[in-house]
Amino acid sequence: MEQGVALYRGAFLEGFSIADSPAFEEWLLLRREHLARQALDALLRLSTYYQRAGAYERALAHAWRQVELEPWHEESQQQVMRLLALNGQRSAALAQYETCRRLLREELDVEPTAETTALYQQIRTGDLSRDMPGLGVRDQGVDVIQSPTPGPQPPPHNLPLQLTPFVGRETELGQIATRLTDPACRLLTLVGPGGCGKTRLALQAAQNLIEDASGDIPFTQGVYFVPLVALHSPEALVPAIADALNFTFYREAEPRQQLLDYLREKEMLLLLDNFEHLLEGATLLTDILTVAPGVKLLVTSREVLNLGQEWLLSLTGLPFPSREDAIDQAVAMPLEAYGAVQLFV
Repeated sequence: MEQGVALYRGAFLEGFSIADSPAFEEWLLLRREHLARQALDALLRLSTYYQRAGAYERALAHAWRQVELEPWHEESQQQVMRLLALNGQRSAALAQYETCRRLLREELDVEPTAETTALYQQIRTGDLSRDMPGLGVRDQGVDVIQSPTPGPQPPPHNLPLQLTPFVGRETELGQIATRLTDPACRLLTLVGPGGCGKTRLALQAAQNLIEDASGDIPFTQGVYFVPLVALHSPEALVPAIADALNFTFYREAEPRQQLLDYLREKEMLLLLDNFEHLLEGATLLTDILTVAPGVKLLVTSREVLNLGQEWLLSLTGLPFPSREDAIDQAVAMPLEAYGAVQLFV
């Protein structure tokens, strides 16, 4: 079904016409309406399915597509509002109501229905339920396909693709995994000199958590890489994190507070890479840990952050054999067992 809706790009034969052919025009109009309705119904089913599964970001993508195709369709607008709120974007949900209200007034000269207004009030007062609304999709004349409950899915992420295999550091990978799955550890900093492999190790550790086959998948709402090396001031931290999360700010509130509100109920891992030149902005990390108990932070830095909740893992270069080890093969480990050697094997 997702492949089908991806193929629908807009009105059927848009821009095509045959002069003096009313029969063709009538057929074309009916065909366009039929295909558009099929696309909207499929998007509605997909959005509803993912909402029931708790995959709000995927549901929201399909809901936005409905609004793009038919902006004045109130049920689609309701889905977008609800999903924005469930995804932690309350300000955006309230702004979407105002957009819906304006569109209905301009296009149809009507006000939003009582149901849409009631949803707006629930979001505004914080009374929105995570359950599906009482007036279900089936009641609107759309038969939702009852798909089986999906099994555990890997969390969403934005980790960059690594083109070379990871070498060595098995001990450190185990230590990172143990600490990040320890409820007491909320902030883990990998500290070491430049060039010792902090970034690559952190990315591999994050990838291992995503691929964990134990069934107990942590960070169900995402593992996100936030590169900081290009930032010039601590003030750029908030927009950098928001950009990695694909979170959009709205004018109603201060950006830092909007980000904290968005993260408040999330279960996420944020990988903040190269923090050493932004230490003055470390108070943002304290605020995140305070308001968002389900968020953990994995940081790479040349310097310790000196925060109260910080756990440290100090790194040096990959191990390599001494001259004596290389000569005395009888007692030494095989040369290929050393991480520094594996880089060249």
